[in-house]
Amino acid sequence: AAELAGICRTVQPGEAIVLSDGTYTDQHFVFKATGTKERPISLRAQTPGKVILNGSSRLSIGGEYLAVDGLQFRGGALKSGSVIEFRARSSPPTRHCILRNTAIVDYNPPGIDTRYFWVSLYGTDNTVERCWFSGQAHSGVTVCVWLEGGKTARHIIRRNYFANRPPGNGNGIETIRIGTSTR
Repeated sequence: AAELAGICRTVQPGEAIVLSDGTYTDQHFVFKATGTKERPISLRAQTPGKVILNGSSRLSIGGEYLAVDGLQFRGGALKSGSVIEFRARSSPPTRHCILRNTAIVDYNPPGIDTRYFWVSLYGTDNTVERCWFSGQAHSGVTVCVWLEGGKTARHIIRRNYFANRPPGNGNGIETIRIGTSTR
């Protein structure tokens, strides 16, 4: 995670950051950069599905025109927050970013009542596509669109696979949620 943070300070539009195959435990990856529409910056697995994040690992995406591809979150758990969040501390709103070909599988805490989200979409014009979400067995939304200040979000959620979500007990077990009860 520290190496990625250093790379993000110098990465240029059109470049790709490749995560080496392997298992990364208890890491908070922050992918914060600014690409362009013509030259996005990508963060991708060396081999799709062979970069495994577990323990309390999570990913924050912050900036514009960024693409994340081929990661796998498996067998971990958080205490709160989001496994993947389209925002990063001290970054402008995330816009025009893509999460694709990424899996979150069995990322569950010991207690069903521990609430955290698998994917939280903030900002505008972001996309989640061709992802695999399976085995979420705790309180918390699988994919949540957070609406900010009356702005239109214009996110795209398409061609994803949602599986093995047992029935929940009460509020907070939505597969896809847009907004909150007040918005």
